[in-house]
Amino acid sequence: MLIKVFNAVAALALALVFTVNGSGQQPNSTQSNEPQYVENKGFKGHIFEIKHRRPQEIIKAISPLGSGFKGATVSYNDETQTISVRDFPENIAAIEEAIKRLDTPQSARVESSVELSIQVLLTRTDAPSDLVPTPPPPTLNDVIKQMQNTFAFKDYQLVATIVQRAKTHSRFQGGYAVYGKGDALWLEKYKRENGFLDSIQGKANYEYRVTGIEVSSNSSGDVKIQLDNFFFQFGNAVVQTDLEVRDSEKLVVGTASWGNKAMILVLTAKIIK
Repeated sequence: MLIKVFNAVAALALALVFTVNGSGQQPNSTQSNEPQYVENKGFKGHIFEIKHRRPQEIIKAISPLGSGFKGATVSYNDETQTISVRDFPENIAAIEEAIKRLDTPQSARVESSVELSIQVLLTRTDAPSDLVPTPPPPTLNDVIKQMQNTFAFKDYQLVATIVQRAKTHSRFQGGYAVYGKGDALWLEKYKRENGFLDSIQGKANYEYRVTGIEVSSNSSGDVKIQLDNFFFQFGNAVVQTDLEVRDSEKLVVGTASWGNKAMILVLTAKIIK
């Protein structure tokens, strides 16, 4: 009986404590509304116009000059050719000086026409040991010798050669400087159970495009061709990158696997005078 009375008294006491200390109180909702970044009154904002270089090239050099405080930002916009900075005034001043040194004419742009030659090589990643290699085109002998020292592929087949002329075209003009598509055929050799090598015909569609083409020369007379956002797709294999190539230079753009095959692109850019 004493235990029951004690429990009842204890329960009443707890109820009173809750009524006095806990009734009407809600969790402090203001704590969850704290800003996600530092609202520093010392921060300023500035937009820099870039005239001679790509903003994304310059931003790599100036980003370390920021304060690193939360809320401090450095961003770029290629369409408007601008870099936006939000930081302390002294950091903005340091970034401004760096931009003045970096945003200078690097070379003179040249208005001209360019002939692009894209050669598509196909090889198998699982070629049989007794496979007889396909004779490569003589014009690619030097390139294939270099690739044979790098890759373990034995058979290189030239499955497509694409030649297209285009005028210089800024990536900011919109559209493409170069665009095209087609299909390629090749012979794929395999080993039958009776020991004879036979061939089957393969086929795949390809598509390519270049956003911008720019030709430039420096004070030494060196001429370079810039291909912006070069894209090539062959079957399910894709190569996409920015390229810089010298006039008439053969350049192995890259390789991309596609099932048991590998695609290799060899590109030559030639200025038409």
